[in-house]
Amino acid sequence: MDELNNSGVIAGRDLTLIHSNQLENQGTILGETVDLSAQQNLINLGGRIEAVKSLSLSAGKNLEISSTLSSAESADGNFAHTVLDRLASVKVNGEGGQLNLQSAGNLTVKAAQLDSQGRLNANAGNALHITTLTTQNKEHYNGDADNYYRLDQKAEAGSTLTGKEGISLVANHDVTLRQAEVGSEAGKVLIGSKTGDIVVEAGRAEEQLATSVKSTSSGFLSKTTTVSRHFHETTNAVASHVDGQAVSLIAQQGNISVKGSNVVAEQDLTLAAKENVSIVSDVNTHYQEDYSKTTKSGLMGSGGIGFTIGSKKETTEQDRTQESAASSQVGSLKGNTTIQAGNHYKQTGSVVTAVNGDVDILAKSADIIAARSDYESNYKYTMEQKGVTIALTGAVAAAIQAVDSTMKSAKSVGSSKNDRVNAMAAANVGFEALRAAEQLQGVAQAVSNGSATGGAVGVSITYGQQKTEQTQHSEGNTAEKSQVNAGGNVTITAQGKGEQSHLTIEGADVSGQAGTHLKAEGNVNILAADENHLERSKNKSSGFNVGVAIQFGNGIATGVTAGGNVAKGYGNGESQAWVASQVGSENSKTTIESGKDTNVIGSQVKGKRVEVSAENLNIESLQDTARYEGKQESVSGQVTVGYGASAGGSYSKSKVNSNYASVKTQAGIYAGDEGYDIHIKEHTELTGGLVTSTDKAETEGKNRFSTGTLNATDIENHADYKGSGISVSGSAAVNFDTPLGNSENGIAQSNKQAVNDKGEKIYLDHNDKETLEAKTNGKANKAKPESGLDSLTGNISFGFGSDKDSQHSQTKSGINTTNIEIRDEQAQISKTGKSVENILEEVKTNITTENAEKYSGKLENRFDKDKVLKEIQLQVDVTKRFIDNAQETKDKVIDYYQEPKRKELREAITDYHNANMEDKEQYKAKIDELIQDIYALEHIRTGLDLATGLVAGAPKVMSATTLISVLDTESRRASLNNSLLAPPVEDINDNGKLYSNVGHNSGAFDGIKLGGVRMNYGIICGENNSRCETDEQGKLKLNEKGHVLYRGDKSQNYPTVVKLLKDRDVSGKLFGATGGFQAIEGEMFGIKYKPGSFLDKLTETYAGQHDLVGGQWLFYDEIGNGNRYFTPNQEKWGDRFSIAAVPASLSHNLCKYLFLR
Repeated sequence: MDELNNSGVIAGRDLTLIHSNQLENQGTILGETVDLSAQQNLINLGGRIEAVKSLSLSAGKNLEISSTLSSAESADGNFAHTVLDRLASVKVNGEGGQLNLQSAGNLTVKAAQLDSQGRLNANAGNALHITTLTTQNKEHYNGDADNYYRLDQKAEAGSTLTGKEGISLVANHDVTLRQAEVGSEAGKVLIGSKTGDIVVEAGRAEEQLATSVKSTSSGFLSKTTTVSRHFHETTNAVASHVDGQAVSLIAQQGNISVKGSNVVAEQDLTLAAKENVSIVSDVNTHYQEDYSKTTKSGLMGSGGIGFTIGSKKETTEQDRTQESAASSQVGSLKGNTTIQAGNHYKQTGSVVTAVNGDVDILAKSADIIAARSDYESNYKYTMEQKGVTIALTGAVAAAIQAVDSTMKSAKSVGSSKNDRVNAMAAANVGFEALRAAEQLQGVAQAVSNGSATGGAVGVSITYGQQKTEQTQHSEGNTAEKSQVNAGGNVTITAQGKGEQSHLTIEGADVSGQAGTHLKAEGNVNILAADENHLERSKNKSSGFNVGVAIQFGNGIATGVTAGGNVAKGYGNGESQAWVASQVGSENSKTTIESGKDTNVIGSQVKGKRVEVSAENLNIESLQDTARYEGKQESVSGQVTVGYGASAGGSYSKSKVNSNYASVKTQAGIYAGDEGYDIHIKEHTELTGGLVTSTDKAETEGKNRFSTGTLNATDIENHADYKGSGISVSGSAAVNFDTPLGNSENGIAQSNKQAVNDKGEKIYLDHNDKETLEAKTNGKANKAKPESGLDSLTGNISFGFGSDKDSQHSQTKSGINTTNIEIRDEQAQISKTGKSVENILEEVKTNITTENAEKYSGKLENRFDKDKVLKEIQLQVDVTKRFIDNAQETKDKVIDYYQEPKRKELREAITDYHNANMEDKEQYKAKIDELIQDIYALEHIRTGLDLATGLVAGAPKVMSATTLISVLDTESRRASLNNSLLAPPVEDINDNGKLYSNVGHNSGAFDGIKLGGVRMNYGIICGENNSRCETDEQGKLKLNEKGHVLYRGDKSQNYPTVVKLLKDRDVSGKLFGATGGFQAIEGEMFGIKYKPGSFLDKLTETYAGQHDLVGGQWLFYDEIGNGNRYFTPNQEKWGDRFSIAAVPASLSHNLCKYLFLR
């Protein structure tokens, strides 16, 4: 028959015998015995061929057994699939039957089923391919550009070959098994190639999925739209499986490759190839993208006491690539596993096992290594918000915020790992609870009195924009170990190429429960595999706001506000970790024999007994390393203009650095109770390396170490991290008429209360009349705001935090036996610079196998950047609040006691000046007593400042400012006492008005103005005292009260001191640039200021030290006045010295003014 195409049924009772030139079966062929042959090609395409006793298929050229596929697709192309249609099958159903496949050319099986209840034999004159057909699935649901579901899948359908009593798959050339199931329940499996390669590999399953969903929801005056997109692409290995009672893969002339697949035998397993044997993992890959965009418009929360009308857009983009190893497993359950390679053996990320037998691997060279899997991820977040925010302000809002602040402080109690910070957080709760209660009480009182002091209720309307962007990138790799395990012995031998016959074990575990034996004519390398990680992150943000504020009180007051902010930061980290190799079992003997070097790097050799012989031995521990550097900075500012202007700003900065390097696994040889015998022909080098045994082995003399020369060095480990943060904020405010507001219709920017010339506070009653009383008819009066430069206020506060840790250790080299032989003393010195005695003393250790882990010097990396940054920020917030709260409370208490004494001191000075000479002593005693009390209270304030700083964790800063404060206080006391010496000048033409160095008020803690130039009688009274009363000698004459009497000059140019002081050509030397004339109202560079004003406080901050340094020590006379008898040259140098003393004194006290006030 020339050609037979069967699509029907052919059935024979006993024998079905068909011979044709070409034979193709798409139908069914049955028989007790079936014998089909073709001179050319024999094809079973989706057909069924079955026999009971024997089935033979023979082709003069090619034999193909293949299932068929069917495909379908929708009209629009959105849906399609390709699936298996007709399964091709060839079966022998009778027990002990024979299934024989013979081809003079290629023998190909595609997604088919071959089954024999007896044996299955397949023989190809050329190549034998057990392979797959590809199926596909497509499901696309397309709504629009934002709504879709698109799934594309691809998979392979493999073949199944079973032969109950055995399987033989043999080809003259290549044999390929792809995603195939080949198994024999009771017989042997032989896969052989006479001249080609044997490949057992995995198929692939692939999937792509792209989805997008857009949703819109509406709330109360708001609308939210979300678009979420997802895409992933995965490819996974689908293993081939070969199993039988005994399994043999024989490549007589070629290679054997097992990739991502399993070859398992119940009894013995043999892999033998003339060239190379590779047992390697396949790769699974996963790539994923996620995108989310949320847009909200309309009414939104503002995060405060108010709401925002505007829009907010948030976008998140992520992608991730991940690889993982699909390992191969080759082994025997009850027998031995034997692998022979005529050239090279390679094992990657896979497992070779003999559960109850031996593993024997023989090759000219061998590499047993970990699989490397790479990963990478990227993340980006952006946010943009814009809109109009309407928020509640004023006393009511402040009271609500005070309650909220108290609740937040309560939550922070106990959150820090620092007990001091937790204590401050607890104190903050108390401080802020008290403040909240005071503010709530003030609001209630204001409402009940019908008062709107400071504006009980207000509203702000601002337009603002804010942008944020964050990016993160990470990449790296992981190592997935290889293993060679045996219930019996593991023997790995590399021989046949001399020194080129190496054996490398990297990131792998090799152990036999009955013994582990490594042998190589070249090097034996037992190495660690590396895992690496890199991360980079950046963030930035910026924004602005501009708007108006309205306050409701006895009228309507307005203001305009504008502000901005900017922030940026980064974080960079790198790490490297080592995955150690482990060779040997603690329960059996381990031997290593190398013709050249044995290198144990970052890995360990173990055994009940360990024997090593090599030309050189190198044992080196490796350090895991990790570094991180991060920094964050932000700046913000706000300016408001109404009745005056105010400006506030803040700056914060945090940085974190970490550096870690530590041995995690100490490289070495660890022997059990049977000890070790190590013989090294040339040199042994230990770098953090250890050779040790149990204490019992050493005690019983079972250890021996012999080497030509020896050197040992230790490894220094460290784990350090340090993080710090600081937050500084400041503000200034002043009241003055602007085009945007005045005292009647503008919001006062400074809360400074107006005072009279005596420093007494001024209030406004319900008729807006000035009064010095805080209450009228039992009702609280409102504070009158100060105006002009006298209203200038300024403050600054800061918070700080830190977190750090430092660990250090050594990984020490050592050998735990006294039975050490160093055979070449001269080479020992020339090679290492150490004598035999020195190195023996240096290397001796008491560390044993039992306690080696404890003394390895391993440090844990306790650094967690997120926890450290959280701790720092918590400390910054808590310390900032604590310092603000403590200083405010402390100042209230000290001022409570100082205020009445300041008033008494001013009155005592007045009484002292008005008293007759014989009565002055008693008033002077009163002045001294009050000064003593006031200055004692100030020192208590300083002590509390120091205590606050110590509790807040800034001992260096606070100790320095405390010392400055003490020096300033005492120099001010000296200046005050010195200023009291000079008799005042009484102007008899101006109602007896007195001018004295202590005659004017200030906002300093003692209430006395010391800033400015002291009195100079030569200027006031004239060169010849012509403007003042004199005696017969022309000297100044004091009256009964001890006053110098001013009567004016004869020409009446200066009838009063006031007139004289106005003529700066005459009186100019009485006025300094800072402070003016000490006896009258202060001025700064010609600008007059009131007691308690910003300029007043600034001047008085350094007045005491300036007076002491710039005048009292060298240039004042014996009664504390300017020296009227200086020559012009002396006056010139005095002026220069006084000017130079200003910045010196100012800088000396500036930190105290900033940090303690």
